[in-house]
Amino acid sequence: MISNVAAGKLRDQIKLLKPSKTLNTSGSHIVTYTNVGTVWCNLKQVTLREIMNSSVEMPTETYTVLMRYRPGITQDWCVELPN
Repeated sequence: MISNVAAGKLRDQIKLLKPSKTLNTSGSHIVTYTNVGTVWCNLKQVTLREIMNSSVEMPTETYTVLMRYRPGITQDWCVELPN
């Protein structure tokens, strides 16, 4: 855990997307994402070497997001990257 992140390191903005499940007419779950807010963060693209060392199959682009603490965020949330 990193504490006291300097404001100058938070140069990118991302949108935080919270999932919500609803039932459709056939009774199956549909996951939709709601924009909760925009936050400043530090985006770093994970290198190929880091992906190879993790021995986990990854999508083409993987990022590490460093942002200030925000309560309530869980692993099923998504982020929308700029551009």
